[in-house]
Amino acid sequence: MMDAPSGAIVMTQWCPRGYLTRTHWQSEAVGFVIIIPTHQRCSKVRDPLGLGNVGLQYFPRHDLEQEKRVNVSSMVNHGNGDANVATCFQTHLARHLWARALATGCCLLFAAISVGNLRSAHGFIPDLLPDQVQDEPEKPAQLDPEMQRRVRLWTRQLNADELSERDQAEREMLAEGTLLLDYLPPETAGQSAELRERLTRIRVTLETRAAEEVAKPIAVTLKGEYGLPELVENIRQQTNNVTQVAPAEPKRLAIDWENVPYWVALDEIMDRAQMSFDSDQSPGVTLVPAVDRAPRKTYASYHGAFRVSPTRLQHSRDLTSSQATQSQFSLQLEWEPKLRVIRLELPLDGVEIVHPTDATIKQTVGNSGEKIGFGVTNEKSGAKAHFAWPNLDAWDAEVVDVRGKFQLLVAGREETFRFENLKVALQNKQLIEKSGIKVQLEEVNYDEHLMLIKIGIQFSDAKQSLESHFGWIFQNPIEIRDREGQVHSYLTIESGGAREQGLALVYIFDRFDDLEGLDLVYRSPGILIETEVPFEMKGIPLR
Repeated sequence: MMDAPSGAIVMTQWCPRGYLTRTHWQSEAVGFVIIIPTHQRCSKVRDPLGLGNVGLQYFPRHDLEQEKRVNVSSMVNHGNGDANVATCFQTHLARHLWARALATGCCLLFAAISVGNLRSAHGFIPDLLPDQVQDEPEKPAQLDPEMQRRVRLWTRQLNADELSERDQAEREMLAEGTLLLDYLPPETAGQSAELRERLTRIRVTLETRAAEEVAKPIAVTLKGEYGLPELVENIRQQTNNVTQVAPAEPKRLAIDWENVPYWVALDEIMDRAQMSFDSDQSPGVTLVPAVDRAPRKTYASYHGAFRVSPTRLQHSRDLTSSQATQSQFSLQLEWEPKLRVIRLELPLDGVEIVHPTDATIKQTVGNSGEKIGFGVTNEKSGAKAHFAWPNLDAWDAEVVDVRGKFQLLVAGREETFRFENLKVALQNKQLIEKSGIKVQLEEVNYDEHLMLIKIGIQFSDAKQSLESHFGWIFQNPIEIRDREGQVHSYLTIESGGAREQGLALVYIFDRFDDLEGLDLVYRSPGILIETEVPFEMKGIPLR
């Protein structure tokens, strides 16, 4: 890695509320450089920190109503040394860039720089990326020729004259399971109505099944004595969950597991080896050494691919006030890293504190309709909830039970939309439809050193269309594959406006003057699954 340029403003700490203080900034730091460009107009910004021609970027956005502009002085108040970037967090662009930077485990740089200088500044990025996050050429999917032959035969049978033959072909295709999704032919206008209807029905059935399979937990079966790295690698291979262990004192554990849930297995490892991890700070699960940590299994509640546990019960008293002691309770929901949680809520009117010996004595912590919403990104495997804890002095109890239910929207099977040869795809304004999502390549524009690719996205499911505006769609990956198979990531993303049951997105890449032979690859979950995670944590001490 190379040093960041002298005087660079580098974000060194994640601030979930969008507020920074002077202690969060430092100069001459090593970090992951992200330049935030603008293709509308280059705004000259005030340099509040005295860094010459490098300062905080103010990026105008065409979708801000009535050309409302953010005053740079509201972002950085040079007088008291505080930086308020809450305004930036109102845009999906800013949220996406924060998430992208955090995924690398590095830092984030905001720089005000003209578009003309963007290319030279962007040269810092490859050298600052850790080796493990460098993109690799995509390997082409290997399809089984025998399965391809069988699908062609079934497809002809779906169009047969005899109803019994058509029904039999449909049953046999469904019996093959979700693997068949990679082989199904697309529905086209040239097919008969009967064939299109059956292909659609088969696809929807298998896609729904595939989406449900994604959310199912995969148990671990393992027996023997293993070192920590080998043990964790076995879990990763069996569950397809990103799981690793940081360098630590060599330890070996004797294991005898048969169909043990992922979180139960990890909790046993962490309890026996004195390890821990922070689901709020890193993608996947990375086990690190811990000191004086309480056993994770003690109060944990397990449900499928999810784990819920209490983290803190805190009582505080303001000695300068006549108010009674205030109490706050914190709990954590963790999910298997293979899952992508789109939306997460905790209805507080469904959270109950229950007396351990008399279930008729209980208290709800929230009012009717009250709930906590969470901001989730692709890089997180968990979220924390905090709420006020009632006074239970009259209960005459040393411990209590807590129960409730999280409400989640989880992404199903990821679909790939590949626009092969951008030049031809653009001429035809190619449209690809999968899993009820239509993705269309609408236009490509240029601005000096930048290339702006606009795609339109439409959902057949009105609910999914609504959910898209909550931000998850701005985290979907998209990339350009050049003629040598190299990956080119986009620099920024902007909203391209609303569509009927959808929206348009503008992705900004480095400029390619010749689109011949370039592929645009966009990925998105096809089906979103609504699910609930009930929990009951027993024996939580009040003091």
